[in-house]
Amino acid sequence: MDSTTQVFSLNTPTTYFLPNAFTPNGDGKNETFIGIGWIENILSFQLRIYDRWGKLVFATTNPNIGWNGHYQNTGNPLPAGVYTYQGVIQFNNRQPENLNGSLVLVR
Repeated sequence: MDSTTQVFSLNTPTTYFLPNAFTPNGDGKNETFIGIGWIENILSFQLRIYDRWGKLVFATTNPNIGWNGHYQNTGNPLPAGVYTYQGVIQFNNRQPENLNGSLVLVR
């Protein structure tokens, strides 16, 4: 009888991309501000979107839920313009990474 053991590390993809604009105008294209990437490897996620006066207009801890351009996704449609986002994403076996930037809501 014989046995052998080998330890290996599986490097899974850890990419996530947030767009810089979206157009929630009902045409079925670019309707939500949502990231793309290997979300299966996300350990924790937080995203907050603010208007130009610093008012929180959307927040989520689920990378599968995007912003539809309405206040908290259920209220009134917000005006076209530049919004900022902040958040944190952590992939398996990696340090948390900050998500910071701006986006344009086009109507």
